[in-house]
Amino acid sequence: MIAFSGGVDSSLLARVAKEALGRNALAVTIDCEMVPRRELKGARAMAKAIGIKHRAVKYRMLKNKEFTRNPQNRCYYCKRKIMGILLEAAEKEGSVLMDGTNADDVRGRRPGLKALRELGVLSPLAMAGISKNEARKLSRKLGLRNYDRPEMTCLATRIPTGETITKERLKRIEKAEEFLQGLRIRDLRVRDHDNIARIEVKREKFKIIFNNREKIIKEFKGLGFSHVCLDMEGRDE
Repeated sequence: MIAFSGGVDSSLLARVAKEALGRNALAVTIDCEMVPRRELKGARAMAKAIGIKHRAVKYRMLKNKEFTRNPQNRCYYCKRKIMGILLEAAEKEGSVLMDGTNADDVRGRRPGLKALRELGVLSPLAMAGISKNEARKLSRKLGLRNYDRPEMTCLATRIPTGETITKERLKRIEKAEEFLQGLRIRDLRVRDHDNIARIEVKREKFKIIFNNREKIIKEFKGLGFSHVCLDMEGRDE
């Protein structure tokens, strides 16, 4: 069983699992409030393209108060709950649970990794020393169409640590990012600072933001933001 987001790493893992195990490989995606509908739809489409069996499991993370209060180790509580649910499903089917953590991930400070270790989730890419860049190269070689897909993090990461995570804030972040994606901007974040929206895009996309300034302001204010800002440092290259 593969914890499947539809991103580069989990898609590579699913592709190899499908080749090795055939119908004994299963990709499972968590359907919760922090996952944009667009991402869930993309995961389903990617699983279909790979040819692996796919299942979506619903969970309401906002019921978890340890998560919604948004502490610094928020990702630990999230990963612990989500992977716990998938692990139970895997055990019922006599399966082993794997995820797409890569070798780069284990070098950074990621509270979610602690949860993976505690639960005994296997991370084959990290175990094989495969970096993000190597995962992209392998994905391209195997013909996976999402090999150059920008990294995607859950919507909760857009809300500053210590500020309460609510359904309303997650929905407006999702709608704001979806609007910018409609302007042909792939790699972006909309940070929610209460009544201020801070847009992060690569510097080469600044022109698109400026050319659509009025439309963006109107859309974002309609979502409840009173101020709309562009982060002049831009997204990391």
